Amino acid sequence: MGSEKQTTRSIELDINIDAPVENVWNAISDPAQLANWFPLTAHGTKGKGGKVSLEWVAEEWTPTIDIWEPNQHLRLVDPPSAEGVPPVAMDFRLETVGGTTILRIVNSGFSADAVWDEMFDAMTGGWTY
Repeated sequence: MGSEKQTTRSIELDINIDAPVENVWNAISDPAQLANWFPLTAHGTKGKGGKVSLEWVAEEWTPTIDIWEPNQHLRLVDPPSAEGVPPVAMDFRLETVGGTTILRIVNSGFSADAVWDEMFDAMTGGWTY
């Protein structure tokens, strides 16, 4: 058996939040609430197929909402940068355990190419911050 070279990498993070799942869902899915914790400003359209514009000082990201399952799963997807390249995506999955909401974040699709190292490291640091 030969070893397969990994072409992408992901950042995975589980966060326990002492809040009802509905509150966490609103914090991740409502553009008006996103700016309270993620980008400096956000606006967009809710629901599958909607777009959300997330803006920082020198960056803007406008992904499409690929999955919209209220209180369960939100997936934001950036179009692939080239044919055959997987899209960069952010999955937010919610689960309630004993009155606590567990938010699982998976930011995937980062190329394993060294050219992406700086972005991957910055995003890893940003999520843990």
